[in-house]
Amino acid sequence: MRGFERRTNRHLSLRAVGPGNEQPVVSPFRPSGGGSFVSGLLVLPCHVATTVTPMLVVAVSLAGLGSAVVAALGIAAFAQRRSGSYLLVALALSAVLARSAVAVLTIGGVMPFGPHHTAEHALDFVLVTLVLAAVYYARRVESAAGVNR
Repeated sequence: MRGFERRTNRHLSLRAVGPGNEQPVVSPFRPSGGGSFVSGLLVLPCHVATTVTPMLVVAVSLAGLGSAVVAALGIAAFAQRRSGSYLLVALALSAVLARSAVAVLTIGGVMPFGPHHTAEHALDFVLVTLVLAAVYYARRVESAAGVNR
């Protein structure tokens, strides 16, 4: 794999490091507002909002409400169909609801930001894994039943 480089005039420079391309890029852009340099690379904060605003509370509330409805629909579909793929999808939708719960716990001051960020990424991994498992399971069941041959 070859590295790529994108440079803009007096702004952030990015370089993907590949075999034979191990030189760090020194950007003329200086971090302000939370960014920092690590080994010559610019690291920006993952979340900009560090204070609780009314708009953040509204956004998290709407996300929580929406994910609760979708998770409930997924659980209802599983209760009706009783198949492994529906169970995996219902669990994946519940992981989306859990992400909203993590945000609520962080806004409420129960969960610090570091574990919040780790929990969100862990739940993303769980979500993707469950969706892929549901697709794999459904295809395996179809194949065993002789569907789509």
